[in-house]
Amino acid sequence: MLTPITPEEFFALAEIRRNALIGPHLIDLETSKEILIRLFAVQKLLDDDTGKRAAKHRTYLNTPHAKLESVIEYDLHLAQDYYPRLYNVHITLTHLLAHELGGVWATFRAWKTNRQPPPDNMLHAEELAWENAMRGKGPYRLIHGEDK
Repeated sequence: MLTPITPEEFFALAEIRRNALIGPHLIDLETSKEILIRLFAVQKLLDDDTGKRAAKHRTYLNTPHAKLESVIEYDLHLAQDYYPRLYNVHITLTHLLAHELGGVWATFRAWKTNRQPPPDNMLHAEELAWENAMRGKGPYRLIHGEDK
């Protein structure tokens, strides 16, 4: 289940759902009773190491609400400011949510199969795969921020 949802998030999620590659996985996340995903648009989301971060997700175990609870925070304006410079791509809310939901999917799968979070390289690969799936014919984002 995803909550709360703004109208902009609703339409971005609908776009992701329609994608043949990743849509079925999003539907699995949305219909699972084992995970709750919360979305929050924030301003000036900062990373302690770099001073910048467009989005992040954290997953918690055994919350009062679900076995797994993922919280996604994102700053679309910050992403739109620095993605073209850092990654040579534009960014939309759909791309940004797909990226973070790819990480949630990787985490969900890992916890279901071996009760551990995925290694960072697998997490980042899934995030980029979901984001790039929504980019259609490109251009594609080729590296994750931490991979630089």
